[in-house]
Amino acid sequence: MVVKTESVGQAWQALLAEIGRDVDYHRVRVDALNRIDRAGVVILLLSLVLSGVWGGIYGLGLGLLAVFLGSRWGAFIVAHRLSRQVRRHTDVMDRLIFLQSWACGTPMTEGGLLHLSRERQHIDIEGRLSERRSLA
Repeated sequence: MVVKTESVGQAWQALLAEIGRDVDYHRVRVDALNRIDRAGVVILLLSLVLSGVWGGIYGLGLGLLAVFLGSRWGAFIVAHRLSRQVRRHTDVMDRLIFLQSWACGTPMTEGGLLHLSRERQHIDIEGRLSERRSLA
């Protein structure tokens, strides 16, 4: 927010720094979620291989079949939820990067600062709302 004692340029730079931190936060979240997703794929592939080997050697009883199918469905559900979170963080990050590039090419005026501040708040509110929707 703009404080009366700050100049427009200082407030503009402070807001751009906040946007940069937000972009970094979302980028780290996307990277972490992608790593978790890759681990889920490894678990899914291991489950497929183990069920094939076990079934080839010992045969699959109903209990083992249920365990192997359950692990596959569990990995699929986790991967689906992770992809929704990745998509949400990527969307917010893309909007923030666009806002950052707009701010770098726009003259530092009070009207531009007001627009920049409102747009950042709007992106933040939409991101929080979509996060709540994905948790519900």
